[in-house]
Amino acid sequence: MTDSQLTRREKSFVKVDNMPEPLRQCVYDYGLPIVSAFMNQGITKPSSIHEIVREVWNGTRSLYQKKIGYNNIGSEIENKLDWLLIQNGANITARQLIRILYQNQWVILPACPSRAMLDASMSVITGHTVVCTKEQKHKSRLTAAIMAAAKETWPFLYSRKS
Repeated sequence: MTDSQLTRREKSFVKVDNMPEPLRQCVYDYGLPIVSAFMNQGITKPSSIHEIVREVWNGTRSLYQKKIGYNNIGSEIENKLDWLLIQNGANITARQLIRILYQNQWVILPACPSRAMLDASMSVITGHTVVCTKEQKHKSRLTAAIMAAAKETWPFLYSRKS
């Protein structure tokens, strides 16, 4: 089969197949267009591609957007989720997804309870004089813990700025 008979997709597969394994891994991580852009600029060392992509990704994404720091676990997760969404062609940012989930009574939370979660859960029963079932008590404690975790992990949900 001649080069002119190959489809664009087939040409891409051939191009990737002819790359050394470390460069192919970059293609799997970031996509062929990104790796091709680096190669067109003379950057062919996989470790350089990884480093530049990570630096660009962790930096500011637009003029009006501040850098999302790693000052809390939510920021780190937000950056990773942004990356995952973009790699899969989503037209939504992590922050938008997190807000939509929250508005529909869903949240992404850590698997292990934090101090804030435990404190919130305990404060619900401190001085508790209302008679309720065990199920109601557990529900109110879990709700308090979940809301504390959401506020701790995703503070932008509770700020007026965002």
